[in-house]
Amino acid sequence: MRSGRQSLTQRFVHSYARRDYTAEELSLDRTLRKEAGDLNAREGKLAFVVRDFDIVKLNTPRELPRRSIASLNQAGQVSSVGMSGVEQAPLTRSRKKLQQRSPLASTSTQA
Repeated sequence: MRSGRQSLTQRFVHSYARRDYTAEELSLDRTLRKEAGDLNAREGKLAFVVRDFDIVKLNTPRELPRRSIASLNQAGQVSSVGMSGVEQAPLTRSRKKLQQRSPLASTSTQA
């Protein structure tokens, strides 16, 4: 079994969630994390985290992580309307790869 953190969470050492949450536990965890995020926004620092279904105040608050301009632009993207007239979500990296592999994508770009 692999141990360690996933690459996207390595810099958030204070944050951890079990992989085997039930639906109710997952819902509670998300609610608590949202509440902790709101408290952190009010404080202007990373002072509150969720541990074992409880909001805990850190002894040494940290600066809130800053988003890069690129991630802000991606977060602000509005879904677009495709050629078929159906509204589509913004392209993610995995959707771009899927479109590149699709035979329909190659014929539509050649037309």
